[in-house]
Amino acid sequence: LKDFKLLVSEAGKLTYDWIYASNADEKKRLHEIQDKDYPAIKDKFNGFSISVAKNNDEFTNLINAFDSIVLGQQQIMKALAYDSSYSNDANVDIAEKVYKRRLKDQFSIINSRIDSLADRENTLLKENDESMRSSFNYLTWVMVILVIVILTVGYLRSRTAIATISKPINELRNSILTLSKGEIPDVKPMEVTDEISEMNNAVVAM
Repeated sequence: LKDFKLLVSEAGKLTYDWIYASNADEKKRLHEIQDKDYPAIKDKFNGFSISVAKNNDEFTNLINAFDSIVLGQQQIMKALAYDSSYSNDANVDIAEKVYKRRLKDQFSIINSRIDSLADRENTLLKENDESMRSSFNYLTWVMVILVIVILTVGYLRSRTAIATISKPINELRNSILTLSKGEIPDVKPMEVTDEISEMNNAVVAM
């Protein structure tokens, strides 16, 4: 959009100069805008879609409006194609009428519409940026909560595992200490599932 606005402004100046301040280099430049720069900008914007359909329609309208300007420019360029054309009042009159009635105000209107479209695009980009930041913050908090939950569950499971293992070991230890004192410990047989239960049943057998 910035490049398009610069092109519109330059084209407006060159069109005016074609009528009132004829210059070979500027005439050549206006031809370049019509033949190269403007088609390149059209192709650039056709290569990607504007963010919102409404803005896309607005851009299409801008292109159509500038296409109309190009047609007016070509009328002026044809009427005043040669240096000798400026000595013909009828040719100059045609060029002036085309510029004043069709082009002069249109250049300003297009620039204003470009500014309006650019503002909407910038607003949309800011909204998208804020939305992405909000989503990122949300995901960050979700990840933090998940980590906390995982650590908490892991801690509780480890405590449970330690309790499950340490309790029978302590009971077996107490039973052996009781036996070492010549007393008979109150030990109940356990279903054999691991080495600890085997040791417990061995104490019972004793």
